[in-house]
Amino acid sequence: MAEEKVVNAVAKWAGGMTFVAKANSGHAVIMDASEAEGGDDSAARPMELLLISYAGCTAMDVIAILKKFGVVPDSFRLEIAGKRRGRHPKYYKEVTLRYILEGKNIPREKVERAVELSQTKFCSATPMFKALAEVNYEIIINED
Repeated sequence: MAEEKVVNAVAKWAGGMTFVAKANSGHAVIMDASEAEGGDDSAARPMELLLISYAGCTAMDVIAILKKFGVVPDSFRLEIAGKRRGRHPKYYKEVTLRYILEGKNIPREKVERAVELSQTKFCSATPMFKALAEVNYEIIINED
């Protein structure tokens, strides 16, 4: 059985609605609220960071898997959109991911397999989002 990993994080208040958070890696992430919510609009919102984390998790998986398949696109980006509930708690109820690759002769079946492996096996964020949200994705390959 694999050893469980404990991740510790601390969010330290920096005044207003600004917080500086650090986890095991020691890298700081700044969060703030909009002016309408009492913040200074100086940093990303915590709920935005959830989507960013999910995008980063699955994007890194896909690139790592494609490299193992011998496929390296000229460019790759992942667009993510989340629809939140209108009332509290305002969690994401729907998430759409768009995997967009550019390059010549990118085998669609390998990209589809890489995305499938990320979504079903490797990306730890996926089951957390799927517990509350409908998760959809599409793959776009541009050869221009």
